[in-house]
Amino acid sequence: MTGVAVIVGPASVRSSCGAISDVTDWATAALTNIDDEFAFVDDQPVAAAALWRGLFESLRDRGSVVLVCPSWWSDRRVDAVAEAAQAAIDEVTVVRRAPLLASTAVRQPSIVVEVAESFVTVAPSPDLLPVHTVPMRNEPVAVVDDIVRQLPPIGSGSVVVDRPDGLSGAAEVAALLHDRLRSDGRTVVIVDDDRLLLAAEPDVKATNELPAPYTRCSTWRRAARKLTVAGTAAALGLVVVAVVAASGTRSSAPRTTLLIEGRVAVEVPASWKARRITAGPGSPRLQVSSPDDSQAAVHVTQSAAARGETLEMTADTLRRAMKAQPPDVFVDFNADDRRGSRPAVTYREVRADHDVRWTVLLDGGLRISVGCQTGRGREDTVAAVCAQAIASVRDVGEFAGTVGAQR
Repeated sequence: MTGVAVIVGPASVRSSCGAISDVTDWATAALTNIDDEFAFVDDQPVAAAALWRGLFESLRDRGSVVLVCPSWWSDRRVDAVAEAAQAAIDEVTVVRRAPLLASTAVRQPSIVVEVAESFVTVAPSPDLLPVHTVPMRNEPVAVVDDIVRQLPPIGSGSVVVDRPDGLSGAAEVAALLHDRLRSDGRTVVIVDDDRLLLAAEPDVKATNELPAPYTRCSTWRRAARKLTVAGTAAALGLVVVAVVAASGTRSSAPRTTLLIEGRVAVEVPASWKARRITAGPGSPRLQVSSPDDSQAAVHVTQSAAARGETLEMTADTLRRAMKAQPPDVFVDFNADDRRGSRPAVTYREVRADHDVRWTVLLDGGLRISVGCQTGRGREDTVAAVCAQAIASVRDVGEFAGTVGAQR
């Protein structure tokens, strides 16, 4: 028996062998409903887990499989696919795209640019998962400009650009980025799914030469439509990417998590627990709480900004809303402040047993508010966490998928 590599996502399911049944509809439904309990195939409800198991049944005689998953997929999403594979195959190994892409670099260390459907992630070294995101909401040239601004200085290593199958615009962005980086004097290589399969295949040693196009591969490709949102109101729509903070050494740097919820990405400590608040005072929001201090939390809200909205207009809107509240609830209002080197409106919300210091930003097409909650007079306990959240929060565009609550 020989092993096989299978690329799972972001937009297709592809194997490095031809021993796969013609199950295109199943793969489409499995990817489209990866975060749901049920999917519909031929207008009939089917358990999503059963779809994934069915996809791997045709590889049962292979003995082993290497699953290649997007680096920004959550552990829950990866585990669901891996468990389905384990039901049919004896030995299952999971690798993320970013480290595998780094292994194909012409020289080490390498910087990995990974393209998703609505955003691009940048990993500054092969040892780190993505720590920067760039939305794909602009024209390709502008997206490339944004990516280049996130790269370490020239000389930090070669750049590996991911070009996954089935993503609209990915090939154009990859080609433009390749030309831009080459003109800047960087060493750069584009890696498509053919080469990624070669690097992952258990019985093939990866080389730095691009392989001939695979003629024996089967591809299960997802239809060009958005992934569905998890089906219950209690499900938390987050993509969780474990990362190591870029500052400091790997051994001493705190582990952080890049949360992508709706159109907003924000970086918070990996050990903090995330949940969505939809009841009680205040707007619906994402709350990320400290495991050590019941009063310490970061809140994030998002809403569409009006066309042409300025921060001055945002401040006027907030002032009008505050007038409807008791005068001692919202204090320390500053319409012309700065946080994390970004212009912001700031104010403090006073509650019975804690304060929330709010920072309101405009980014892309969103009005984003970050609230730093602490016990009264204990702002210093979360100062570093809040500074990181405010500096990192951004609009990454309409995200094509959600996953369940952080585990």
